[in-house]
Amino acid sequence: MSVETKERKSGRKAKLDQKAAKKAEQSGAWSASTVSKHELYQLSVQNVEAEIDFIDEEFEKIRGRKAKSLREDFCGTGNTSTEWIKRRDDNTAIGLDIDQPTLDWGAEHHLAGLTDDQRSRVHLLNRNVLEPADATGIDCVLAMNFSYWLFKTRDELRNYFKTVRESLGDDGVFFLDHYGGSETMTETKEEKDIDEGPGKRFTYVWEQASYNPITGDMKCHIHFKFPDKTKIKNAFTYNWRLWTMVELRELLSEAGFANVVVYWEGEDEDGDGNGVLDIPEELQRLQEAVASGFERVEEVFATQLVSDLAPVDQMCEHVERYRGKMLRPMLVLLCGAASRSDLDPMLRSDSLDSMISDAHITCSAVCEMVHMATLVHDDVLDEAEIRRRGKTINAMKGNETSVILGDYLIASAYELCSSLDSPIPSRIVGEASAIMCTGELLQLHNRNNFELDEKTYFQILERKTAALIGASCELGALCTLGFDQQKNPITQALKGFGSDLGVAFQIQDDVLDLTGTLETVGKSVGRDLDKGKLTFPIIHHLANASDEIRNESLGLIQNAAQGDQSGLPKLIELLSETSSIAATQQMAQSYVDRAKARLNQIPEGPGRPMLELIADAVINRTH
Repeated sequence: MSVETKERKSGRKAKLDQKAAKKAEQSGAWSASTVSKHELYQLSVQNVEAEIDFIDEEFEKIRGRKAKSLREDFCGTGNTSTEWIKRRDDNTAIGLDIDQPTLDWGAEHHLAGLTDDQRSRVHLLNRNVLEPADATGIDCVLAMNFSYWLFKTRDELRNYFKTVRESLGDDGVFFLDHYGGSETMTETKEEKDIDEGPGKRFTYVWEQASYNPITGDMKCHIHFKFPDKTKIKNAFTYNWRLWTMVELRELLSEAGFANVVVYWEGEDEDGDGNGVLDIPEELQRLQEAVASGFERVEEVFATQLVSDLAPVDQMCEHVERYRGKMLRPMLVLLCGAASRSDLDPMLRSDSLDSMISDAHITCSAVCEMVHMATLVHDDVLDEAEIRRRGKTINAMKGNETSVILGDYLIASAYELCSSLDSPIPSRIVGEASAIMCTGELLQLHNRNNFELDEKTYFQILERKTAALIGASCELGALCTLGFDQQKNPITQALKGFGSDLGVAFQIQDDVLDLTGTLETVGKSVGRDLDKGKLTFPIIHHLANASDEIRNESLGLIQNAAQGDQSGLPKLIELLSETSSIAATQQMAQSYVDRAKARLNQIPEGPGRPMLELIADAVINRTH
């Protein structure tokens, strides 16, 4: 028997890593020694096309004109500034950063690819954002990817915000992003596998290494791993203060900004982010009330899933990362608020918690738990390996474990629901869960059914997608009005609102799955055809196309179902022959209109326009 010392083992591992890196280098595959961390960062966390789309659209919406000048604070490689320059011939950009090697990399890899005219309109400067000098009179200033969190005191951050305010033109706009919630206060790692083509595969690792609840200080790292087992550890390290949304709004106001608007991101059917929701100033107080309720929901959710068995606990903690922006809990809380005739004075009171009861919180957690169970089961059906930047349970533990874990989540949801004083919520959740299962079974039965009709398609949507969303809205109303008020016109209106909203959302998702791009939508496209699922654009097209076009389209659809998506651009071109994309968007709009019309039955007040805002966002999103 031999004993290998720690030093010898470490040396052997280093040699193996060197061999793997050399082999990867010879094959042209990416490894820790062959690719820049800056390129990996851009591929992992940046989507400058979608970012500039949003800034361009919102500035014009707010100011009634196109923005021309942009300043990118903490610009790094200047990726966003470069994209801005490409958009219009009169756009100008300034990027500020204090890390010269990073600026140099950006100049070599971004600016070098521009035309002479474009290069003359962009400047990447080694300059402190607190001392922008002549970088003033700007239309848009950007502070993205949370870099401003390096300012750890209120005075420091307020001073930075004042500097930005002084740098803007008379009608300039400051854009900054933010993330928060209980998950940001935990030590955790999230992984996302990224495939950019042959030899260009890697895993992005986001690590929240530490958080101090007393000071708000947090330390985070970004690591990269490669198929050849090499890795870049601590490629980027961030020492930040975790600022809350309330603190940011206060400090921006103190810095002199006249109006602070929050854009709230929603989620798609997979629990992934789907864009942002513009919350007007007059609805900010209601949004704050809902946000405060989320913390209570998350606490109840986590407490309910605590197990005396460590493996079960670990899997439940992993599943909690699946949570997106909690659409269903949001609708429970919003519909509960919208059902109140005294919502306005309640929002003007000092305490927002009193408008959200324990019953609202419990029902919110129950709906989210059932939704999480469906995601776990969906990953088995779809053979998915990644969800929300981390591995799925089935990828880690196998399908058997995933099925039982999904069952455990549903059972836990019913147990939690039974703690309420009335059995009615349990019946509503049970009915919605059963309907969702029948919808999934109907969809599975019709995979590769290229004769699927509209009637069956809508049956699938109304059951699989709309049932739980409708139940969430119904439960929100009942928690306010009383559990004996199922027949109340307000309850019926909000239940119908949720059901119509769910259908409209899924129809719009069908459009994006066909016409979106990976960069814009933020996830793989063409997945429905790959699974042999016919959606409304395809059904409409096949029903209205000539025999010749129909036969050609069927061939392309069948190829896609067998894994060959090379004909997808041609199929989209054929869809235009029957105006099927436009017909699909009109159908989605009709469901949104129907959902909004139902709100005439609920009390007047801020609840109604907030729900209308959510409904409009369903079909206005591009991802």
